[in-house]
Amino acid sequence: HPVSQYSPFGSITIGQYLPYGSLVHQLDPRAKIVIFTMLVAMVAFIDSFTGSAVLLAALLGAVILSRTPVRFALKGLRPALPWIAIFATLQLLFYRGQYGAGTCQELWRLGSFAITTCALRQVGLMVPRLLGFMLLTSLLTLTTSTTELTHGLDTLISPLRRLGFPA
Repeated sequence: HPVSQYSPFGSITIGQYLPYGSLVHQLDPRAKIVIFTMLVAMVAFIDSFTGSAVLLAALLGAVILSRTPVRFALKGLRPALPWIAIFATLQLLFYRGQYGAGTCQELWRLGSFAITTCALRQVGLMVPRLLGFMLLTSLLTLTTSTTELTHGLDTLISPLRRLGFPA
């Protein structure tokens, strides 16, 4: 099926469902939600460039496995790029923290603005993290209909009813 047939929203891929019938599409929605949650935690806590690169490569592999055109999935990241650039610039100019046992080395300064090695490291970890979150969310919604997600979430949180949680 041509992607354009299923994408009336242009470059916004989050929230769209493309019924390609792949192995990823056929997974139980509850399993997808659990896997999604675990991967979100991994993306959030990875603290190395190698880990970030491996995780992004694995996410791209999952996109390929889902039969979703990689170009289409990556196109969904485009609307967020200006915001990511703004956040990265602010982080680069204003981050003053330390990491590990060492201190930050100043690489450039103009008045109260400074770029440090710590800021570069933070930006280098933040950008792939944000892209990973977006790609994960797109992949979940591209391969799971809203109805399936709703039923899957309902089933997963139903044990909380015993505790009085309105599930």
